[in-house]
Amino acid sequence: MKKGEKCILYCHPDYAYGSKGSPPKIPENATLVFEVELFKWQMEDVSSDKDNGILRSIITEGEGYITPGEGSNVEGNYEMF
Repeated sequence: MKKGEKCILYCHPDYAYGSKGSPPKIPENATLVFEVELFKWQMEDVSSDKDNGILRSIITEGEGYITPGEGSNVEGNYEMF
């Protein structure tokens, strides 16, 4: 996607709330539909000269559906290319 672009994302029940749903708003076996607009895409410049010689982006595979809140501990891994 590029800045300002919009897309529709469909989330199959197997990857959403499944047969339980999330009453009262999300029925059982519902396919979730999200409209997403990309506002900004930026990689972090980690070069010592700050000349965009080394750019970093974080790619993380999600797990579960609980979102950490303020003060939560989060574990992660990273790879260097």
